[in-house]
Order: sequence, then C-alpha cells, then structure tokens
Amino acid sequence: MTERKFQSISISLSNKCNFNCTYCFESPNSKDALDYPKIRNEIFDKISSSESSPFYVSFYGGEPLVHFQMLKTVVYDLKSYFPSKTFQFNITTNGSLLNDTILDFLQINNFDVLLSIDGSPDIMDMHRSDKQGNSIVAKLQFALNKIPEINNTTARMTVTPFNSKFFSESINYLIGIGFKRIKFDFDYTARWSQEQLDKLLSEMNKSAELLIKYYINGGRAYIEPIDLIIKNIKMKSTDYCGAGCSQAFVTPSGDFYPCNRLTPNHSSSFSKFQFTKDISMQEKTKKIREEILAPIQRKEECKTCPSLSFCDIRCPARIFSSSGDFTKISELQCFLTKATHNMGKKLRTALLMKNHKNFTDTYLIDTIWEKIQHRDNIS
Repeated sequence: MTERKFQSISISLSNKCNFNCTYCFESPNSKDALDYPKIRNEIFDKISSSESSPFYVSFYGGEPLVHFQMLKTVVYDLKSYFPSKTFQFNITTNGSLLNDTILDFLQINNFDVLLSIDGSPDIMDMHRSDKQGNSIVAKLQFALNKIPEINNTTARMTVTPFNSKFFSESINYLIGIGFKRIKFDFDYTARWSQEQLDKLLSEMNKSAELLIKYYINGGRAYIEPIDLIIKNIKMKSTDYCGAGCSQAFVTPSGDFYPCNRLTPNHSSSFSKFQFTKDISMQEKTKKIREEILAPIQRKEECKTCPSLSFCDIRCPARIFSSSGDFTKISELQCFLTKATHNMGKKLRTALLMKNHKNFTDTYLIDTIWEKIQHRDNIS
C-alpha cells in the first residue's frame, strides 16, 4: 500500500451543534467540548513529528463555530509555536453563526471553508432544521450573501433518497448563487428504493448535460468527486485513504483516531481504533489496515468493471457505513460509484471533443484537498 507522510490533523472542538439534521452521523446533542489546554501538547507533539509544509489543520464538530474563541486560540497557538511552518486551515460549518468578525478572521488566516448546504431553501428544509424543528434558511442569509464571493469556499451537499430527485436543480442553484466549488456525497446509511436510485441516475445525467453547456459557455466550477474523472485521476487498488498515516483526528474528549468516521460515534466497536501512548501511530495504523482492508471481498465482476479505477475501496469507513461490514462492498455503493463515474465520463468525453487537451486547466479549479489526496495519481 502507498505510504504517505503525516500531513494533516482534524480537530473536533465539540459535538454540540445548533442544528438538527436528520442525516448527521455525529452526536449533535452532546455538550462535550474539547479540553484544549489539556490536549494542546499532544497535538503539538504530533505536528512536530511532521516535516510536511504546508501542514493541514481542519476544524470540525458538531458546529465548530459554537466555540469560535477556542478555534482562534488554537490557530494563534499553532502560528506562535511553529513560526517556520506553513499551515493551511480548513473548517466545516453550517454557516449559521458566521458574521463579519468571524469571516474576517477566516480570510486573514486563509481558511478553506466547507459550508454544509444541500440546495435551494426548500431542499435544505427537507433534512435540516434548528433544535426546535424550525427552518434554518433565515439563519444562513449572511453566509449565502457573503460566502460565494470569497475564495476557497466549497458547498458541501448531502444527497439522500428523498432529495436526490432534485440533484440537478441543487447543483444549478449552488452555481447560480455563486459557488465555484461544490462537493456532493451520498447518504450511504439510508435505505434507497430502486425507484429513487433510477430517479437519481436520471438526475445525474440531466446535470451532466447542463454542466456541459455551462463549461462550454465559459463557466468555471470544481465539482467533487466528478472532477477526478474529468481529470482522469485513477485510484490505485492498493491505495489507502491516509487515515492514521497521513492524517489523524482528535475527538472532543481528547482522544486520537485515524479519522472522524472511525470513532465510537459511528460504532461502539470503533473504540479499538483509538491511538494510545503504548503504541506508535504508525504501528497502530498498520494493525488497523491489516484488520479492515486486507479481507475486502471483491465480486468476480469487479475485475472487469469500467468504474474500478474510481471505486472508493480506499475508504473503509464508507464501506462499513454502507454495508455494516468492512469486508463487504454493498450493492448501493456499487450503484452510486458507477452513477458518479458515468456522469464524470459523460462530461469528460463532451469537453474533450470540444476543447483542447488541457481543458481541465480552463474549466476546473484545483482545491487544497484535491492536491493532498490525489496529486500522485494524475494520469
């Protein structure tokens, strides 16, 4: 498996959140907050062990801006303690607590901002509400007015069985209000009917047609994960996502795990993945790899599947969330992988036919995370 240098750490400031989203996989009603002074030195020790520059630091929740003062302290401490190291900061937020002061801080410190938004107000209201069950749209007006104008901002769109029939509308809406970066992912824990999957496939084909016109008419947008297919980035079957070797995750309780998806919040059995002081992070990661990646059961048809090079078998957490088993890739994951791959291929073929071979430089915008995860796999 490909080895990667330790180059990023994600810090969950709290599980507390002011929203109540139906598909949330964290514990948004928990009031636990990170005891930063207690865990500060351990975080610094981990970063000190890395020669990577820039070093990537992400803030996560819950809603991390509930603890904005703590976030500021962490950022200032890192810059002060590591004056010669370059940091790239990232935050995943629902956007409801943003204001001019916070936005100025994020801009000054060159944050990448991942804003959770599923589409138009009606689509957002399908799965997202405040704690009292009220619409959250009014609370996002500041973010929607300001964020799309700022560089390094990504709309993070969750596609579920119920909002998937609005997939193309959602992509168009987000581009229309100014987002140049969109990342969509599916709710793998939900039950999808065949009718819903067929409708999603139709919507993705429709979206591809609309995006072809948008790009050809001079539009610029980066849409993950279809950008990987457009740029012909192929995943190696022996690759590992990087959890625990190139990245680590700090929970609000101050525990270290390979990533935010391999914690007890997702399954009580995942407590065994915790990094402890009696074994190095590298050795622990090696043991985790052997347990959750080696026994993956492939189907015979996988060998000739045209989507194999795009298949995300590198992410054990996704495999588990979809099938409940690290060894089994579900039919749902297969379907969604193929649907996404076909959408990307349709775009790539159309753009190659109409533009020069370097069209990706014209139509797509690189982002920090693409460069981290895929820079060695571009063909």
